[in-house]
Amino acid sequence: MWDYRIRNTLGNIHVVDFKTSHVRTFFSTLSDEGLAHSTIKGLYGLLNPSFELAVEDGIICKNPVTGTLGDYGAPAKEKEALTLEQQEKLLKFVEQSNEMSKMNLPETVPA
Repeated sequence: MWDYRIRNTLGNIHVVDFKTSHVRTFFSTLSDEGLAHSTIKGLYGLLNPSFELAVEDGIICKNPVTGTLGDYGAPAKEKEALTLEQQEKLLKFVEQSNEMSKMNLPETVPA
């Protein structure tokens, strides 16, 4: 994610020149591109500790990333769990598959 999303955008800004507005604009752009909130939160999780370290090292006085996450991004899509029958079919398929049979699968535990 760093190389794909950050290096060529925010990565071009020197740490001492970095502003909160840069982060907010970055997150807003990602949100406009349709990225989910969880993806933007992951990028926040990469950026925030990096700048926190710069604060601790005395390079900058304030972390420009802290508090910028907000509600950017699309809400998470609702996911539907497999039914017990679907799980059993999947496990049976995996057990019978040539490639998957080489893997050590955990024993199924009755509910």
